[in-house]
Order: sequence, then structure tokens, then C-alpha cells
Amino acid sequence: MDERLRHAHLKICAYLFLGALVVRLLYLSQYACSPFFWVPTLDNLYHDLHARALAAGQGEREAFFRAPLYYYFLGGIYWLFGHNLWAPRLIQALLGSASCVLLYLIGGRVFWPTVGLVAGGLMALYGPLVFFDGELLIPPLAVFLDLCFLLLVLRASDGERLQGGRWLAAGGVLGLSAIARPNILLAAPVVVLWIWRYAAPQGELADRRGRLCATVLFLGATLVAPALVTLRNYRVASDPIFIASQGGINFFLGNRPEADGYTPSTPRRYRFKGEYEDSVALYGQRAAEEALGRRLSASQAQAYWLRRGLAWWRDDPVAALRLTWRKWVLTWTHREIRNNHAYDFVRAEFAPILWLCLFGFWFAGPLGLLGMALSWRVYPHARLLALFILTYLASFLPFFVADRYRLPAVPPLLLFAAYALACGWEPLRCRRWHRLAPVAAALTALALFVNVDWYPTATSAAQALDHWSAGNGYLELGRLEEAEARYRKALALDPRNAEIWTNLGAVCYATDRIPEAAACFGEAIRRAPGEARGYFNLALCERDMGHPHRARQHLEAALRLDPEHTAAREELIRLRRSDARPTPAARPMQIARRGPPEHGPATPATVRGAVADRQDRPA
Repeated sequence: MDERLRHAHLKICAYLFLGALVVRLLYLSQYACSPFFWVPTLDNLYHDLHARALAAGQGEREAFFRAPLYYYFLGGIYWLFGHNLWAPRLIQALLGSASCVLLYLIGGRVFWPTVGLVAGGLMALYGPLVFFDGELLIPPLAVFLDLCFLLLVLRASDGERLQGGRWLAAGGVLGLSAIARPNILLAAPVVVLWIWRYAAPQGELADRRGRLCATVLFLGATLVAPALVTLRNYRVASDPIFIASQGGINFFLGNRPEADGYTPSTPRRYRFKGEYEDSVALYGQRAAEEALGRRLSASQAQAYWLRRGLAWWRDDPVAALRLTWRKWVLTWTHREIRNNHAYDFVRAEFAPILWLCLFGFWFAGPLGLLGMALSWRVYPHARLLALFILTYLASFLPFFVADRYRLPAVPPLLLFAAYALACGWEPLRCRRWHRLAPVAAALTALALFVNVDWYPTATSAAQALDHWSAGNGYLELGRLEEAEARYRKALALDPRNAEIWTNLGAVCYATDRIPEAAACFGEAIRRAPGEARGYFNLALCERDMGHPHRARQHLEAALRLDPEHTAAREELIRLRRSDARPTPAARPMQIARRGPPEHGPATPATVRGAVADRQDRPA
């Protein structure tokens, strides 16, 4: 490449990077007005808590339940900048922008630079990628590492001499990505197949010895990071867990009669003590131990759930195959299937700039599949990307699907989409309809496959959960009016949800509307009579309204449902002691309000010990 071309190439990279960065910074400026930005919940919270502990020098002393790379990455940021929720998002915006440049470079190698530039531009304006660059979740890091891996493989397979260093680097990056998302390891056999079957037969890769050396170097480097994490698990827990232990319980949740292909909820919720714990991890360990009647190591619990999931396949293979097909169709749906925060909800309520990020899976899916088919025979390097996409997306079929899980496959799909556009432009410009007609017919069929809701996932109950989650964030921030407004919107969509009634009751309680709070908690009990939290909350309201006898009855009911409910037990002891006092006039002082009732178990105020200075709060 001469100096002039190199300069033009660098200018394109710089402009693409800056353009993508501007979009992401504008998005963050709007997203900062959302409670989700300041109040991490669920997986965001899990990563945040682990990262803060690591930044403080308090590492885990047990085998990893989740692959650890992301929260070590986040912990490093917190160690450098303190617990600043802007810092990781800004760094992820840089990573996301750099990923657009990587896609441009890959496109130049697989096709030609114009296709790469179009693909990089599509990625810069791909709404879900912009959205997830602002979350404390794995995708920004995983997408960046996976694109680095693909570029290194493509560069290593070119040239007359064996590129040993590049094969080592490609394997090392893949191994690093595997300790963020272990299923990416299925890309390793794809690369081996590529080396032996599809790589250009030139130079030292043309003979058996060269291919064998490349394979050994690549696979050896790939195993380094996973092996180190596995050794660490064995050292701290004497348990040979390969990277993380979540595979077993996730396999069971995705392979049972109640599974729908995308909802990872557990059949039962266990109460955690202290800070937030992963509800799936908690269920996976405790339920397995209760079922077998003994203490289990993480690997034993993992094996138990694998057996449970495989037993369902053995007992009902037709239903299992039907569910697997459903997952495959949902993998390609145009909808962004929520797993934490909903992309569509954030776009509609907090970040209208996402409407200007025009491209989504409705575009990438059909055009990407078309480009994949058109390029397979023409461009050998395109086969590597196509096999990567199909293998990566198929790796989630044993579990469940979600928008963020498929994101690492989106950039290569966008590259194929850009190629499909390039293929269609010339016959369209020259009005060669006979050449365009079969391509248009194929695109129409693919668009129907992707954009028709064959298995609807958008429900009013799911939309209600979005408002509920936003309300929880406002509640944590002390913005009670906004929290109440969100809860009431949620109830309008799903009045049967006990969690929403509970949290609305918590807001009413905090604003001294005790009778209204009692009515909300009573409704929560009616909707979920098996939850101890509702009875405890109603007991506090009865106590404050001067009805200690009713309060005791509700506390006793709470303890019958949950004997480990410490707050209920302590409050019952207080009430019994106040009853023993001989002076009735002293009772109102003894049962004066000490704090708000408990609200939803997944809300930040509960999981992070907000208002911990108060003795009783709604559950």
C-alpha cells in the first residue's frame, strides 16, 4: 500500500471511529436521565458488585458461577477511576467505536474496502449495539474481542509464510473471549475446519505440516486463559469447574416443560441475605441440595441440572425438538428479546436518539442471510464469517435466547448485509430486472422469516415489568412521585402482578399514606398468597394504624411461610413485648413506625441494603 492510500485508509478509520463515538456519546447524554443509568439492577448489579469488591482487593473465594472476564474488566476501571458509573460506559463507547473500525478492516479483507466501510457505518448506527455499549454487561467487550479474533485469523491465513505469531494471537484472543462468554469456544473447531478445508492453498498453509503447525499454535493459545481460570477454580474451591458453573442450571431452565425459549426464570425464588445474589445461582445450588438431601459442590450441582435437562429430552424428545426449533426461530426474530432492560422501552422513554439509529435486526437478519448465500462460493474468506455466525448463534440453543446473546454475531451479519446491498446496486442501477428478480424473491422470503412474529414475545406483562423496573430505579433515587407514576402505569398494563402492588405500597408507605399502602399490600397478598413479604408489609401498616393484634396475625402468617424472615420475627417480638406492658397509653409509642415496608426482591433498595439504617422495610 503506497503512502497516499495508507493516508486515505487512516482517514477513513478515524472518521468512522469519531462518527461512531459521537453517536454513542449523544446516547449516553440522554441515557443519563434514566434511572437505569444510576441504579444498576440484575446482571448490571451483579457485575457492579463483583467489580467493586475486586477494586477493593476482595476477590471471590469460591468457584466462578459466571465467566469472570467482564467484572474483572469493570473492576480494573473502578480501581483506576473509583466507583464512577460514567467511566465504564465511556470506555465501552470507545470499544464500540473501535469495533466499527475493526469491521471495516475485516470487510476490506473479505470483500473490498467499500463494503467494509458501509458495514462499519451500519454498525455505528445499529441501535442495539449503541444501547448495550451503555450497559454494565458483557456485549461491548465480547464484540470487540470477537472482531479482533476474526481479523487475526484472516490475517494469519494470508501470506506465503506461516504466521505463527498471528495464530498464537488469534487463539489467545479467542481464549480471552471465552472467559467472558464460554460458548465462543465453538468457534475453535470452525477455525480448524477453515485451516484444513477452506483457507487459501498457498504458502506454508498449502502443505500438511503448515496446517498442522497453525492448528497446534491456535488451539494451544486458545486454551491458555480457560485453563488458568479452571486452575484458579480448583485452587480456591477444590472443584474442577471449567471456567464457570452456570451451564448446568441454565441448561435445565432452557430444557423443561415450562420453558418458552427465552425466559430464564427459576421455578422458585430463594431469599438472599445481605447483598444481591444471582437468583439463578442461588436456586441452582439450594434446590439441587434439597433434591439430593446433601451438600453439593458447584460441579455436583451443575451435573445434577444437566441430568435433569437431559432426562426431559429423553422423556419427551418431540417437545424438546419443537422447543429447539422455537429457539432457533427466536434467534432470528426482528424483536429485541429483553433479558434485563428492554431496548424498545429505553428508546421510547429515555433515549429518543435511538430512533435515529435506524438499523436493527429487522435489517441485519434478512440482508445478512442473503449476503451469506451470495458470497459463499465467490469469496473463500466469507465462509469463515458465515460458519462463525451460524455456529455462534446455534451455541445458545441448549439454553435460551436474548437480544444481547446474539450481538457478537451481528457485526459479521452487517458485513454480509453490506455485500448484499453492493450486489443489488449494480443491476438496480442498470435496470437489469432479470438479474434482480431472484435476489428480490429470496430477500422477500428472508424478510418474512425474520420480521413476522412466528412466536410472539411482546406482551403487556413484559411492558409492565419495564415500567416496574424504572419505578424501582426512581424509588432507589428517592424520586417517589416518578416511582409512583411508573408503578401505576405498570398496574394499568398488568394488574395481576403482586410485585408492582408491593412496590406501589412501599411508595405510599414512604409518603405517610398508610391506609393506601395497606390496601396495596392486601392486593399483593391476594395476587401472591404464598409470599411472606406481603404479610410482613401489611403487618407494619396495621401496627402503624394502631391494630397490634392484626399486625401479630400477619407476622405469624409471614413466619409460617418463611421461618427465616428475620425482620418479621423481630417485629413480632417487639409487639409481644409491647403487649406485656401494663399501660395501654404507652402502646402507640412502642409501635411507632420505624421504617418503610419491604419492596420487591429484585429492587435495588432491597438488594443493596438501601435505607439499611431503618429496622424494618417492605420486602
